[in-house]
Amino acid sequence: MEYRFSSILLENIENFLSESFKYHNQLDAFLLRSGISNEFIVEVRNKAETRNTKYDKAPKRYVAQCFIENVQTEKNKAHYLNYIVDSLIRPTFKPILNEGQKYIDNIKQEIDYDKKQRQEVQKAKDDFQIRTQYKETQKFQKKYETYLSKKKELKIEFFKIIQIDCPQKRGFALEPFLIKFLELEGMSPSKSFKIVGEQIDGSFYFEGNTYLLECKWTKEKCSGVEFSAFLFKINGKSKDTRGLFLSINGYTETALEALSQKGDTAMICIDGSHLMRCLDSNLKFKDLLKELVIKTGKTGISYFPITEMLERA
Repeated sequence: MEYRFSSILLENIENFLSESFKYHNQLDAFLLRSGISNEFIVEVRNKAETRNTKYDKAPKRYVAQCFIENVQTEKNKAHYLNYIVDSLIRPTFKPILNEGQKYIDNIKQEIDYDKKQRQEVQKAKDDFQIRTQYKETQKFQKKYETYLSKKKELKIEFFKIIQIDCPQKRGFALEPFLIKFLELEGMSPSKSFKIVGEQIDGSFYFEGNTYLLECKWTKEKCSGVEFSAFLFKINGKSKDTRGLFLSINGYTETALEALSQKGDTAMICIDGSHLMRCLDSNLKFKDLLKELVIKTGKTGISYFPITEMLERA
């Protein structure tokens, strides 16, 4: 089976190769059993050693990173990633170190998610073709391709923003990026605006509610000190106003614990991994936000990691 290697899937493969084996020869033996040539393994290890400046031997993490890089750059080796995944999803396979099992579970979950997505896309295409004429099908395809193309452009733009060293410039670049992202998702965004005594980063419309938008992109994880002020802004508006808090680098455990104790379902929290999931797959932000709203309403919890959103109905 050919798999689509998203950034999340590649990250879990890297973590598995890095943390599932006690010794280097155990990692090499696994790669050989999976069908990876000894020549390629030697090539990867030599590359890892060129990066190694402080260890007697390049750590398995270096080896895993070089393995993935070489597979992606050498077109005739692209199937090696499929070999790795095929080995891991066998029911009889067990990692040498228990730490590796969670990455295997994540990989299986990601593969199942991707398979389900493909089935849904295929079913939608089949149903659409049955109900419509060829001309309408072509029109839909063009629109969908345009959507994917613009999403790809936004992904590239986001990576460029990540590389900006100055926090202030990075923050200024994030605002127009989010406006374009929300426009692509059809959520009627507005730019930042001021009310007496308040600064609002932006807003958008979704399923009958106006969402105020608060964005943080700091070096450290969000500590949660901004939550009370943001909730005050939300509660000071109409009953149809909710809030979306975006912290690119995530949240501290203390912040999330404090937020869960408030039990306020008017605010949804997301981080950079939620954004990347939408930019890196067919998942629409509207669908992700809808599920987050449902989960928050049921549990009173405002933040769910993207890994918990993989089992989408």
